[in-house]
Amino acid sequence: MAFVQARSFGSEESTSIRSNNHGRGYGRHRDHPRIYNTIPVSQRNKQQSKDKHGRGRGRRQIFYQWWNVEVELTQNIYLQLLEEEENEINELVYDFTDLMIVQEIEAYRETNNMY
Repeated sequence: MAFVQARSFGSEESTSIRSNNHGRGYGRHRDHPRIYNTIPVSQRNKQQSKDKHGRGRGRRQIFYQWWNVEVELTQNIYLQLLEEEENEINELVYDFTDLMIVQEIEAYRETNNMY
């Protein structure tokens, strides 16, 4: 019972015990060793990366402690910036396509003497 509790809390001991189990401590297939073993080795190793506190980097960041909240906030800010940048790029693309259409119309008018 204590082990299960420890794992869900993300304590130091549970991670070390689990990660010795062929890096199965975290990741999507944490509770399904058989599914996990079907992953090719090259991709399997990616799931063993640890952050600076020796925790595995699970996809869902449930295991962040209170001092990691800062990191999460900066990540959110970064994502917002990326989103804004993407929107700007999309606007540019739309502007460009508009320009191309206008040019095409002008060329059509010129060839057909529609001025």
